[in-house]
Amino acid sequence: MKYDLSNIQSLVIDNQKSLLDAMRQMDENDCKSLIVTKDGQYYSLISIGDIQRKVLSKGSLTFKVEEVLRSNITVASVKDSSEQIRSLMEEKRIELLPKLDLQGALVDVILERSIQNQAKETKNN
Repeated sequence: MKYDLSNIQSLVIDNQKSLLDAMRQMDENDCKSLIVTKDGQYYSLISIGDIQRKVLSKGSLTFKVEEVLRSNITVASVKDSSEQIRSLMEEKRIELLPKLDLQGALVDVILERSIQNQAKETKNN
C-alpha cells in the first residue's frame, strides 16, 4: 500500500535534492526533519543534525540528501500502541516519526505537534 504523501507534502523531500534544498524546506516549514522519498516511496528521514554533521565534515551544501542519510532511523510499527509511540517520541525527542507496516512501507506519519495537541485536549476534558 502506498501512503498518500499529499497531506504532508511540505515535509517530504526527494533523495536527489541538495542539502541546501532540504535546509530551505525545513526553514520554510519550521521543522527539523523531513521525510525522504525515492521514486515517490518512503525511503528515510533527514534531520538538521544530519546536514550539520555533513557540512562540518565536508564543508558543502551541494551534497544530495541521499548522501547523508543515517542507517539507524527510529520508526514506529503498526504493532506499536499510541502510548508506546508517544513515549518513544518523548524519550528520543522526535519531531516527526514514520509509522511503517510489517513490510517497511509507510502507513502514517506522526508529528510531535499532533501528540502535544492530543495531550492538551485530553487534559482539558
